[in-house]
Amino acid sequence: MSEHYVDELESIVGSEFYEQSGVFEQSIVVPLRFMQYLAGVRISGIPRADRGFLFRRTDIENIRLYVDHARLLPTTLESVKRLYPPRAVGLEGLEPEQIVSFHQQVLTHTKAWTHLEHAVKVACDSMNQLAGDIPERFLQLVEDIDGIAGEQSADLQSNGGDLQLVALTDQQRSALEGIRLNRVHEQPDIRGFFNTTIFTQCRAFNNTLVNVLMPKVAALLEAYSHVNNLPVSASFETDLRAIDEQLNTRVTDYERLITETAPGMMPRFSLDASSGVFSRQAGIVRGEIHRLVVERGRLVFAHLPQDALGTILYVSQQRFFELRGRFMAAAVTCREMEQAWDPLKWYVLGVNEYLKQVSHLSDLTQLKINLVRLMKTWLRVKSLTEQVYNSFTTILERDDWTAG
Repeated sequence: MSEHYVDELESIVGSEFYEQSGVFEQSIVVPLRFMQYLAGVRISGIPRADRGFLFRRTDIENIRLYVDHARLLPTTLESVKRLYPPRAVGLEGLEPEQIVSFHQQVLTHTKAWTHLEHAVKVACDSMNQLAGDIPERFLQLVEDIDGIAGEQSADLQSNGGDLQLVALTDQQRSALEGIRLNRVHEQPDIRGFFNTTIFTQCRAFNNTLVNVLMPKVAALLEAYSHVNNLPVSASFETDLRAIDEQLNTRVTDYERLITETAPGMMPRFSLDASSGVFSRQAGIVRGEIHRLVVERGRLVFAHLPQDALGTILYVSQQRFFELRGRFMAAAVTCREMEQAWDPLKWYVLGVNEYLKQVSHLSDLTQLKINLVRLMKTWLRVKSLTEQVYNSFTTILERDDWTAG
């Protein structure tokens, strides 16, 4: 056993969670409940029609609108200069070099999505394979235990014998040690399908969007607003600012709801969907964000300037607003999924220790009963992961779109 493995086990066994909650029950209930929410078979704050994996159907649709828009942005000085209406030429803060730099930043940002999309595809595929592998491995472990003492236990039970009084032989103990070393250590890495960079990439993508690109386009539009005789009315700008203020407030509310269960703490997966990405309240706020984004889009596209420069800037800003909150939600979903699957890993670690201490047939029989229950539950989890995998890959494999 590696040093890391021992340290992790000690922290688990010594925890209040392990002592009081029952890792075995958690390893059955928690992953199954998470996948029920993710697959949309249990009611949560996520509409069934919008289910996906770490990203939902509407997330992918809006991300691709953004990527398609970015691909059309001119990135050379000469092509950008052709966008300018005469009155915008020479305006401070709206120099062609500024626009070129902004467009290049947007394109670099969308390339980050190409890498992230690939990582999420791999994670979804690995999740599906792992969910199928887990029950098979537990079945092998059950069969191994049966091979050691299954017939003996069955005979004793049929004759009214007490398994607690029957100690394991040295040969049986030796066989169990072989199982512990060869089977339990071969259990799949529960976190193996989580590319740990997915969480980081989601946060980085969101931070660039919120802290770099959105302030940049706002500054460019502020400079653009000083062009005389713009076909953009004052009422349009007032209405737009009002919607943007509402959106910023609701996005802040949404991100707070999905990331906090207590001040300053990341959430743990909630079995009853009372907090986190699956909560009803988060779903309500996300729906309000969607309504405001749609309202904003209608307003923007009904009042676009007649010149290409203004049109590109307003559409870019709209695409940014359409992404607000989505990558934070994906990052939190990634973390909640890791947390939901963790109890299985803890139980596997516990089995490893348990096999060292088994001394009577009753201990071995109870372990077998637990493993059979766990195996049956994971057959249900496997079915749900297949649903999620098929749904998500269908969303990603749209024939008329490529990541580039």
